[in-house]
Amino acid sequence: MPMKRFCSETVLFGLAWCGTALAGEPGVEQGDQLSRSGAQASDGGTRGAEPSGVAASAPADRAPFAAAPTTTRVELGFRIGYATPMGFVAGSGAGRLADFVANAVPLQLDAVYRLNTMIGLGAYAGYAPADTRCAGSMTCGASSVRLGLQGQIRFLPASGLSPWVGVAGGYEWLSRTVLIAGETTDYSLSGWEVVGVQGGIDFDIVWRLSGGPFASFALGRYSTAGVNDGTTGIDHQATHEWLTVGLRVTLSLP
Repeated sequence: MPMKRFCSETVLFGLAWCGTALAGEPGVEQGDQLSRSGAQASDGGTRGAEPSGVAASAPADRAPFAAAPTTTRVELGFRIGYATPMGFVAGSGAGRLADFVANAVPLQLDAVYRLNTMIGLGAYAGYAPADTRCAGSMTCGASSVRLGLQGQIRFLPASGLSPWVGVAGGYEWLSRTVLIAGETTDYSLSGWEVVGVQGGIDFDIVWRLSGGPFASFALGRYSTAGVNDGTTGIDHQATHEWLTVGLRVTLSLP
């Protein structure tokens, strides 16, 4: 009785099942044998050395364990730096920002989700104790808080030395406390950090840890001023800037 050759389209653990059946009775299998997927395949998966009637091997792209590489991941970062104030607190000769605070040491946390190996979007939160210029018997202290969003572009992501640039924007709160003869006065300024540009170079350190120097330049405008518990809007707003240089460390998560 004539025999008919058949191969199942099901691929299990990289193997294609083949066998023979009686002609006219396709449901009866005799002498099943195993043919490994892709073995000795050539010219697009056709077995050139097989005898007539032997089915072609299952193509290699059917392998069930071929995982597509992923490039998206989360990056958590920490920065420390030295910031210099520039510009003015308000218009109409209200004073320079450097007269309100002398300098600051910003500490910042970053959380960035990478859309691909180059582009990342995320948020930042920063706290900076600041030095002040106090005269005579006054005791002063100051600090700032910043919250916002940022975007980054990383170059040469597959190398051990990766330059990057970014933009950021958010909101800033700056406070200063003055103690004179046992009496405390609290001053505050707040407003939008309109835009900030940043950049640096990251070096691979160990495992998923990288780090390196960075610099940033942020431009903002204070819109509210306060003394103790009272606040008021600033009618004549002015532009101020923060120039920051420092170091950052980044942990990449899969």
